[in-house]
Amino acid sequence: MKVLHTPIEIAGQLGLSVKGLREVGINSDSLVYKNPFGYKNDFYFEFFESQEKRRQSRREKLNFLNENYDVVHYSFGTPILNDYEDVEFFLKENKKVIVEFWGSEVRLNQLESQRNKYYVPKDKIPDSKKIELMKKWAEYTKGHVIFSDHTFNEYLQPYFNKIHIVGQRVDTKKLLPIYPSLYSKRLKVLHAPSHQGFKGTKYVTNAVESLKARGYDFEFLLVENKTNVEALELYKQADIIIDQLCGGAHGVFACEAMALGKPVICYISPEWVDGYPEGFPIINANPDTIEEVLAYWLEASPEERYQLGVKSRNYAEDVHDIEVVAKKLKTVYENFL
Repeated sequence: MKVLHTPIEIAGQLGLSVKGLREVGINSDSLVYKNPFGYKNDFYFEFFESQEKRRQSRREKLNFLNENYDVVHYSFGTPILNDYEDVEFFLKENKKVIVEFWGSEVRLNQLESQRNKYYVPKDKIPDSKKIELMKKWAEYTKGHVIFSDHTFNEYLQPYFNKIHIVGQRVDTKKLLPIYPSLYSKRLKVLHAPSHQGFKGTKYVTNAVESLKARGYDFEFLLVENKTNVEALELYKQADIIIDQLCGGAHGVFACEAMALGKPVICYISPEWVDGYPEGFPIINANPDTIEEVLAYWLEASPEERYQLGVKSRNYAEDVHDIEVVAKKLKTVYENFL
């Protein structure tokens, strides 16, 4: 069995999926659009200014892909060709087709705004368009969908009868832990927003400014517009990492931070907390509580921060390691499609 991951790279997840699958004996490649964050993939779509040339170039790849792959794993609900010609072609050729959603493409803004008072939309795409997207893919995949965790069940269940939860990916063999210092006198707090509104950056910076005005002495690092390699080097320096305060669930950034052995602060919606696997180490905070939560962990003993970092690392190894996730993907490919 040979698996293709395509066409959009999401926070390095396609490249990591492929690497993990190879580790468990599944031949796999990624074919994606180039991205500005330096994530490594196997093959890239050529870019042409002309829309017609872009389409023709992608159409010409279909026969090659059909001859070389048995499973086509689509990400972000995005086909190779806008009219889904590629999906229908692969199905006609009896290829296994599956879709994996990552979040914003199927997050219903109206419903989320009613459920989560802190929510800030990432996009202005009408919910009707997102529902249409889910319905279309449910037809193609016979009701199967892959997602990273349980937090989107409410959105997916009306359209998919089988949600395969596999986890976000992180390479724990590559990201080695650098636990919070037991000796540093001036702590480093880091926040790396991909979308300042959704991540609640203004609440983070307000809390930081207020704490410093109250006499807390620490360094604050705001990381933006970096390649993944550059960003990871900065993450390694942190004693405490803040993911997001408005979305209600953690992202890949939190997984990277946990793999590095860092205490992670993030807003997890109350109704979702118990659904995470055993040992879930994330410190829960929202815009109303971030200042006092951060103050607690700044005042905590070095040993307490260190032990939480160890707990973070263990959780990343058990739940998010690429080999752990790859075994789940292998089961989906072999037994459910």
